[in-house]
Amino acid sequence: MTVTAVTMTSDLRIAKIYVSFINNSQPIDSLMDILKLKTKYYKYHISQKWHAKFMPDIEFYYDDSMKSAENLNRIMKEISE
Repeated sequence: MTVTAVTMTSDLRIAKIYVSFINNSQPIDSLMDILKLKTKYYKYHISQKWHAKFMPDIEFYYDDSMKSAENLNRIMKEISE
């Protein structure tokens, strides 16, 4: 798993975490479900380092930009050969 981006809402109440998976054998949906089930665990560990009045809620989103870049790279390589 790779975290590709993190954005916060303007009121800092929600952290949107974008993740990508490379060379995975499981379906993306099941991996995202696992992340969502472990949100409280991640939130707890982040809160140990986060020094603010409140801990934002965490939402995970799948980012397919790395997969698209890999496909584009493969196509460019095929064209150049």
